[in-house]
Parts: sequence; structure tokens; C-alpha cells
Amino acid sequence: MTSPIGEYAPCLELKCVGEHHRRLFTCLELFAGCGGAALGIGAAGLRHVGLVERDRAACQTMRAAGLGPVIESDVRDLDTIAAAVDAPIDLVWSSWPCQPFSKGGKRLGAADDRNGWPWTQAALTHFRPRFFVGENVRGILSHLKRGCGDQLTCPGCYTDRQILPDLRKLFQFVDVWLLDAADFGMPQRRRRAFFVG
Repeated sequence: MTSPIGEYAPCLELKCVGEHHRRLFTCLELFAGCGGAALGIGAAGLRHVGLVERDRAACQTMRAAGLGPVIESDVRDLDTIAAAVDAPIDLVWSSWPCQPFSKGGKRLGAADDRNGWPWTQAALTHFRPRFFVGENVRGILSHLKRGCGDQLTCPGCYTDRQILPDLRKLFQFVDVWLLDAADFGMPQRRRRAFFVG
């Protein structure tokens, strides 16, 4: 199966307006973890201007893998991130914590202290990237049998009433894709929701 973005890969190289050189798409990645998404983002031809992660061991892993620039900081510290970024940001990628929405957990949704969507939304508002990709577990799209209608506790309601409206305020086009890593050659089924703006 061909990736839904694969056919657009040549667009990742931008011609700078009024100049005779090209530059790579730049990416600021939030909640970078140990750099798994960063490897794919780099392989797709994007240049990271920052990999933001607060966990020291994860940052050491990224540095040891040659990924960077690593910004060892909380994603809520927008001033620190802005001071470390050396170029305009074309894309913000965020893999905000999935525990609040995972079917394997308590599913506290937006009421969970680990809900990183508000911090992602704050970064989008602050940096105003041209594009956005967010990744989370598929449970973020599902509605609860008990408690549906309450956007604080129902992940699907939170997505419909908070995340998507937030994105529509910032981007002309917004969509959600449910993708499975097995469809892209991975030896495991790993379904994830991708928010695109």
C-alpha cells in the first residue's frame, strides 16, 4: 500500500520565495520521546529545528543516535523552545501522551493531568507553523458507552468538540486518518490516529 503522503514527497523541498536556492521543510517535534518518529520524519526529508523532550534519558538516547537538535525541556516552556529554534517552522509534529485516551488505561480523557493536547495547541498558536501532524492512539477517536457527551471524560467527544475545532481555527484544511503501521511494511499491527492540518 502506498503512503497517503508518499506521492507528495517531492513537495517537501521548498523553493524560497525570491531566492535561487532550495531549503528543506523544517520540523519542530513535541513529545519526541526516544526519537522513533524523528527517524521517520528525517527519512522523509524534513530537517528538525528541535526535538522537544523533558525526559533526560530519552534525550540522551536521541543524542546518542545522532538526532537533534534536542531541546531538553517541557513542551509548556515555549520561551525556551523559541530561543533554541534557529529557523522558521514549517511543520509541528506532536505525539502527545496517549495514556489519557488509551483503551489499555483508565481513559480519563481530558480530565487526565497528562493530557498534552492543550500544550500542543499552545505551541501551535505560538509558533504558527504552515502544517501540523499529531499522532495518538486510536482510542482518542472512540466514544465511551457511559459518559458519552462529556468532552472531559469521553475521548471521542473531546476530539470532536475540542481538538478538531482548535485545529480548524489555525489551519484551512483539517483531517484525521486512522493508519496501521502494518500497512506500511511494519511487522506489527499498530493503529494510530493522525491529525493533519
